[in-house]
Amino acid sequence: MKEVLKAGTYLKNKNSFKIDTYTFYIKERKEATAKKPKNFLVAVKPKFQYISSLYEDTERPNYYLLDFNNKEYYLKMTDDKIIILNKE
Repeated sequence: MKEVLKAGTYLKNKNSFKIDTYTFYIKERKEATAKKPKNFLVAVKPKFQYISSLYEDTERPNYYLLDFNNKEYYLKMTDDKIIILNKE
């Protein structure tokens, strides 16, 4: 099975970025709840797939924790890049 989400640095285009043939979008919920934060990540190409909620790291600005397929990652957002880091 091909790895959808993997560690690396990717160019950000507004709220989207690409990893190989996958296009990801960072979306906002209309209303956040205690269990569902405002931001979440989806893949829209080659097919739509919900990836994870993005939980803000309160100790590091612009860092978010996410989990996908029982693996945890950090996502760091800058103005022009998305950086995915394995949480270990």
